[in-house]
Amino acid sequence: MPLPQLISILESLDEFQELLTNLPGPAGRVGIGGLNGSSDAVIVAALTKNLTHRFFVVLNDDVAGAERWLADLGTLVDAENVAFYPPRESFGEAEAHAEVAGERVETLERIGRGG
Repeated sequence: MPLPQLISILESLDEFQELLTNLPGPAGRVGIGGLNGSSDAVIVAALTKNLTHRFFVVLNDDVAGAERWLADLGTLVDAENVAFYPPRESFGEAEAHAEVAGERVETLERIGRGG
């Protein structure tokens, strides 16, 4: 169940409106500091709500962090709009476990159909 009241509170802040107005285009970057807890996920959820024509990707350097993002965003927005692309289990010749490979294919399929 999404938490729209958090997103609405964020949207009412002048700082968010400034971010929304000045968000860079493709290949651009913007940095935001001083965020605590899941406030980073609240910002991404609010951006996706206000910029429905944009596609947002969150990268993390470890699985635990990626799973935290997945859980946070799944609480803030419709969970059907959030997907996890798991890393390969190894970088050698061996293929990823069938479950991991299946989840990767499912995520790519959702992206491909605009999900």
